Amino acid sequence: MIKAVVNFDIGCYEQVLEPSYPNPTWDFYTFTDLSSREHRKCSNEYFFEPLLIENDELEGLSSKRKASYYKAHALTLLEKITGIDYDLVVTIDSNVEIVGDLDEFVDAHHSNYDISMPPHPDCENYLQEVEKIRRIHESSGKWIETDDNMEESIDFMSLRGHKFNNGYHESTMSVRTNNKRVKSFEKAWAKNYLEMATRRDQPSLAFTRQEKKSLLFNTLPQPLNHTWQSPFFRKPHIYNEKGSNKL
Repeated sequence: MIKAVVNFDIGCYEQVLEPSYPNPTWDFYTFTDLSSREHRKCSNEYFFEPLLIENDELEGLSSKRKASYYKAHALTLLEKITGIDYDLVVTIDSNVEIVGDLDEFVDAHHSNYDISMPPHPDCENYLQEVEKIRRIHESSGKWIETDDNMEESIDFMSLRGHKFNNGYHESTMSVRTNNKRVKSFEKAWAKNYLEMATRRDQPSLAFTRQEKKSLLFNTLPQPLNHTWQSPFFRKPHIYNEKGSNKL
């Protein structure tokens, strides 16, 4: 079995955390829109192999939006760029450090599933997340997401029959098996993400899961937070001044 880990650092908006556990049978990549030299200069790491990715159709989108779009179809995109037909692909955000044995984790938690992801730590659906964002705005004065974008996204999902009752997940990490169901799901997720107003990829993930009922989707036992720190250790983002203003 050939396996890979992919993270995302578009626009040099944050530093990438190098693994502290080797996992020598896995390949490691970063999707970036910078040359290898420029990416490593701003990401401050030399472990992940940078893969240059460009898409003129995404011109004008923020770095965050581009990264989420690439994340949605990461397995398919990795095969297209490298020409390698990986059996298994793990995706992680740049602020996730690999600190343990990936093979043990896959054997224990992924088994015969198509995609495995952690549950959202606070919300059971997008409606609850919208209310959480509004409470944050009331207490801090800051909008994580504009109210117009959230309302437009709710309308998008509701008009297409979404019931907001099929669970809610974080895309901070995922395990994906290379098969036709996963590639079909990735294609639909990427399309839905771009069509929705929200910058966040969790709503389109939930929406696409309801569309693609044949997908063998697995909810991992715990959120990726302080209660679960191996083999993935989620740390605070380290934003770069050069790229963070483009989020």
